Amino acid sequence: MRYPLLLTLASSLVIAQDRCDTASPTTNCDTIPEITAYRTTDCRPYHIFATRGTDEVKPGRLGNITALVCDSLGGTSECGWEDVDYPAANRYISDSSWCESAATGVKNGRAQLKEYVERCPDSKIIMFGYSQGATVTQDLLGGGGGPLFDKCTQKANAGLDRAQAPGSNVAAVVTFGTVRRSPREPYSVGPGKDFQPEALRIGEQKAGIDQYADVLRDYCNTGDQFCAKSSSPLDLQFHLTYFEQYQQEVVNWVVETVTKDKSVVVKDIVASSSKEVKAAPKTATCTKGGARLTRPTAA
Repeated sequence: MRYPLLLTLASSLVIAQDRCDTASPTTNCDTIPEITAYRTTDCRPYHIFATRGTDEVKPGRLGNITALVCDSLGGTSECGWEDVDYPAANRYISDSSWCESAATGVKNGRAQLKEYVERCPDSKIIMFGYSQGATVTQDLLGGGGGPLFDKCTQKANAGLDRAQAPGSNVAAVVTFGTVRRSPREPYSVGPGKDFQPEALRIGEQKAGIDQYADVLRDYCNTGDQFCAKSSSPLDLQFHLTYFEQYQQEVVNWVVETVTKDKSVVVKDIVASSSKEVKAAPKTATCTKGGARLTRPTAA
């Protein structure tokens, strides 16, 4: 099987003009036909599970990168993606809202993965998770649960055994800005990789995710208040720019990892890499109990 090395010109132009994965997107990823064309639950040689970040419209900022990976793996006949179905609720709704949302994501994601692999046992699975979705992704695979944000405790769950399906079908995993993580690991990537997160993945949770070390990349920026809480200065902007910074690098790595063929690595796709990120706090206003609250727009 031969894989296209480059995106088609038409696809490149549309994605370039309508970036849905920036810190302040100009459009939602679910409005771009070149992205939604790959959304399917049908069996494909490669299938992506995309778990969006807090408050994002499905598939969130992950939409662009999933389409770029699928395009690089042969197009719609070879690759598709689906959303992990969960609320992606923010922690300002109630003390328990974030933890309940994440637990639902783990439960639903596990059921979706199991159902898909049972129907499509020969498919290679790629998993993307951003922000809360990154935590859900790692918890699903490695086990999760425990206290978060000093206000809630996420329900504990067991991970998936890498030695048997559906865990054995997982061919590549990339997470960005996860709340619960293990720093300083071989799979830790980015300038914030050595800093302490909001919650540590230790014990059985660390052993569980370590099973996937050879197919996992966990991205963390310095200044990301969730995955690098011990770094300084903290600013939400550092949490919102992963896809502007690392998109091409991630697509290259995923394609090479799942195909085991360096010759199909994508070159010169539409993306900016190693882009300088300047602190610029982003906030949004919501209403709770009649009061107007200003809160971060992610995680």
